Amino acid sequence: MGDELTEIHGTCAPGFEPVRQAFAANFAERGEIGASVAVVARGEPVVNLWAGWANPAKTQAWRVVDHQGGYLVVRAPADRPGRA
Repeated sequence: MGDELTEIHGTCAPGFEPVRQAFAANFAERGEIGASVAVVARGEPVVNLWAGWANPAKTQAWRVVDHQGGYLVVRAPADRPGRA
């Protein structure tokens, strides 16, 4: 879908390469024009990526501060006391 290679900026810790690959696929295969993603695991930042454009006209590059919205996913360990 994308006709140009989008440069991905930021960092991705070892073991989290699939996140970077999925992020890049959003541009290459799904027509994403601009996005960022950050992941914290066990209290440590492990992914901080951004790429693309901040506007549909593709005249303003996405910056790490261009957070447009957010989602928080928390996964509790299954072996916590009191959990069935």
